[in-house]
Amino acid sequence: MGTREVARKSLLYGTNNKKHICETIRMICDEIYDVPNNEKIMELLIDAMEMAKKMQDRLSYYQKAYKDNTGNKADNIVYLTGVIARAKMRKARI
Repeated sequence: MGTREVARKSLLYGTNNKKHICETIRMICDEIYDVPNNEKIMELLIDAMEMAKKMQDRLSYYQKAYKDNTGNKADNIVYLTGVIARAKMRKARI
């Protein structure tokens, strides 16, 4: 499965309890999912999800490879409620 298909599945069906970039992109997808003619926006959101996942992989690599302790290591990330409800709603799309 290619990275674009992985990004699409993560966008449509994934869920997280922290409001990081991927979950924010998913929340935008939730808002526009039933909007008519949303194909172009969905493709752009898939692009953004792919980029976010690659960026996270690179940042994780830097932390491990170079013992990079800069930044806040997600200490300021907001925890979200309603994770189970969002997961059920997204799984219903399958």
